[in-house]
Amino acid sequence: MFKEELITLEDNFYKVNKEKLLCFKDKKDRLAGNFIDFSNKDVKSLKTECATFLINTAINLFEFLTEEKISNIIFDVRKTGGSCDLIENRIIIGLKFLEYKEIPLELATNSILATIKHEFYHKRFTIKDWGSSNKKQIIETLSCPIRKDIFNILEDRRIEELGCKDFPGYVFHFEESRKLAFYFLKKKEILNFANIPVDYLMYFFLMPELLQDYEKKINNWLLEVPFATPDEVKSYEVLKNLVIDTLNKIKFYLKENYNLVFSNNLYDIRLCTYQIEALIPQELKDLMTKKKEETYFIDFELENSDNVSKDLDTKDINEILKNSLKLKKEEKESKKENKLEKIENDSTGLFDFFSINSVESGTVDYNLLKNSEEISKNIFQNLGFLDSKFSRKIEEYELSEGDLDESELYGFSFNKDLFESVEDLPQYSLDFGILLDESGSMVTRIFEAKVAVLALILALKENKNINLFVYGHTADIKPKTVELYEYYNSEKNITDYTTLFNAYAKSNNADGYAIQKIGEIMSKSNKLEKVLIVISDGAPNAKKYFGDSAYRHVKSQVEKLEKKGFLVIQICMDNISESPKMFNKFVPYNKGEFFDSLKNILLEKLIAFSNQV
Repeated sequence: MFKEELITLEDNFYKVNKEKLLCFKDKKDRLAGNFIDFSNKDVKSLKTECATFLINTAINLFEFLTEEKISNIIFDVRKTGGSCDLIENRIIIGLKFLEYKEIPLELATNSILATIKHEFYHKRFTIKDWGSSNKKQIIETLSCPIRKDIFNILEDRRIEELGCKDFPGYVFHFEESRKLAFYFLKKKEILNFANIPVDYLMYFFLMPELLQDYEKKINNWLLEVPFATPDEVKSYEVLKNLVIDTLNKIKFYLKENYNLVFSNNLYDIRLCTYQIEALIPQELKDLMTKKKEETYFIDFELENSDNVSKDLDTKDINEILKNSLKLKKEEKESKKENKLEKIENDSTGLFDFFSINSVESGTVDYNLLKNSEEISKNIFQNLGFLDSKFSRKIEEYELSEGDLDESELYGFSFNKDLFESVEDLPQYSLDFGILLDESGSMVTRIFEAKVAVLALILALKENKNINLFVYGHTADIKPKTVELYEYYNSEKNITDYTTLFNAYAKSNNADGYAIQKIGEIMSKSNKLEKVLIVISDGAPNAKKYFGDSAYRHVKSQVEKLEKKGFLVIQICMDNISESPKMFNKFVPYNKGEFFDSLKNILLEKLIAFSNQV
């Protein structure tokens, strides 16, 4: 029976700051137990619920994680693990772990969640980095079964590391999956010593906790002499020496090329694959077990078939999949859309609470500051016309009373009118808001997003006619709550821009609600005109808040502010194809060149209202 207490995994295999993540959401709230009641005693119905949850999750996460539009996912109750076809648009997710009697159902569900994300990462990273035009190169690399196995091991390590950087919160699912892998691999015996070199790579990269144990198994295996004829024994000794020699070469290669084999560059992974394959002699290649398909860690069956139940069948799964696809297409357009419409009318529903958080001064990131200062100079110069336009005065001369005009003291004689009147022109007034998306998907873009925010702050902060509002936002850290982080607010005399250095990618994003709230904050000011810059990377994504209905909600909040006179512009960090669904005005970040596009929209508005003053 599975005993979790006997599993001794490395505490932080994926090198993720889990303590920081757990400050925002408990581990139990991130795993399947938050969505499924595993105390349900009806095992078959519970398995069906787990399968439904997994299929729904996969269907809804596909576009978000893979950045592809059309999914073709096959769910198979006869298989463990999963596979992603690098040529055809096809992913296979095995659900068989749900049927293993000795595995806790919650662990099996979390493990399959990790498998889903792992295979999606092949789409996001492997296929994207390889490029669709390199089909011939892909076929060449994967045509040899041994080379394919080596590549898959190295690439599995790479994509999971990249995935943890982009989506660190998913690390808890992968850790659950590693528990399952540890359990099976701990039990696994060496059945074909010719497979030892490739299996060694698998332990080295994916399960180093068991590497020492596996080496002991290798030594024990090689010490055994088979009961056979003298000629067979001689043949065995030759092969044994080949295995030992090959394993030593591989160990030496891994030591000498450590940085290369742990590179996150796909080209390096392919190069290592070919170099490691070249270390394996043909005699061993001919004897190696040929796997038919790529799997996540393992595709291992328990020997005793009694340990595997058959509560789910293909018909059940296909029906769940059919219903899930139907739900995604229809229910999102009806039930969730209606719910969002209700929210627009009565301000209740998905997110009922806003939490505005003060932020402490941050440690200066001089690299970020330098990049921001360069851009801010361009912004300052382009907006300088406002101050020059409104520094003018109305002056009247030769008055009989008023302020003494010193220039007339040395003028014509007999001039008794030595006074002047000086009156300032009406001043322009402007609220300038910046809303920063701090969702988890911004993790690879948060630095550049902060550059954009800080550049705008530096360019505008000294202008006495502008109220500056800078807030970050995320959601789902607390139930039904949108978190706002207050970095700068002229009206409240919060002007320490170093607070922005503490901004980082956090949880989900409910953009429409954040836009609504910052609109309310800015509306309390008595400034005449209002501009809101939204810096984000595309789609809103929060609990029960995503897809077309969420797009429409964002758009409705933007247009409400526009009707009140706001100019709302998005600076899009990524996925700009989604921007028209939410914003009427948007520009790409484009590596710091965003202001060249932004100023054309901004100046049109600023000139229009400055001419009215």
